[in-house]
Amino acid sequence: MLFATSHPWWRVDLLETYVIASVTITNRGDCCAGDINGAQIHIGDSLVNNGINRQCSVIGSMTLGENRIFYCEKPMIGRYVTVSIPRAEYLYMCEVEVNAWLAIPK
Repeated sequence: MLFATSHPWWRVDLLETYVIASVTITNRGDCCAGDINGAQIHIGDSLVNNGINRQCSVIGSMTLGENRIFYCEKPMIGRYVTVSIPRAEYLYMCEVEVNAWLAIPK
């Protein structure tokens, strides 16, 4: 039997710092469309507290197999992109695409 995880998360390490304008997420297409509702997208350079960096966007609701772009209010700088659900739930996604360009070092 499977049980929902408390505060499930998914993270990608881009290996360098990028300027990130948006994140495109494709929801799974076979079932459980609503499980992703309320998920938060965070971007930044910290792994402290499981990478709870500044919030880019929140996933309101998605349908089965839906592909949607989530825009940050303004471009954000970071190495890590984390998608997390702030409750006990399963986190299912089919695909995640980070729409970004390499940050110029200071």
